[in-house]
Amino acid sequence: MSESGTHHTLGELFEQALGMEQKAAEMYGELTKLFSHVPEISQFWAELSRDEIQHKRLLEEAYKSLADEQLSSRLERSIWRSLVSVQDYLDKDLIGPIKNLDDAYEIAHQLEFYEINTIFKFLANEVVPTNDRRGLLLSTLQEHQDKLMNFNENFGDRAWRRGITCR
Repeated sequence: MSESGTHHTLGELFEQALGMEQKAAEMYGELTKLFSHVPEISQFWAELSRDEIQHKRLLEEAYKSLADEQLSSRLERSIWRSLVSVQDYLDKDLIGPIKNLDDAYEIAHQLEFYEINTIFKFLANEVVPTNDRRGLLLSTLQEHQDKLMNFNENFGDRAWRRGITCR
């Protein structure tokens, strides 16, 4: 994916971002299964998975609204490097090493506050053509991140999370 010297386009970024949202949704789906023995935790992961599907749908709508000239425009290399970094992270076995809820939380936290949201915010702020759609994208992202940030308040601290093992 990281061909040196190759210029990538905005359309390629959208296509990769859509795939990343799908992978994130699938990862949360796996966490739903791993913690199915704790219904409220399983529901939490299922909700995050649904959020990722919503993000994908919103990005698809934005992608379809752009003209071919926009989609074929060159992308800044720094944005593509961020994309490659996220792709490398998502290509790892993120589920295999998880032994308890704290492991799952840490992986989710890294994913949500990693460069994937840099890409999402770039697309929302710099590319999405209307203020309404931009606001919707950014507000859904913030709500999604807030769910993870409020995890301790809703479910328990790190010590508690470590006591909840995978199925």
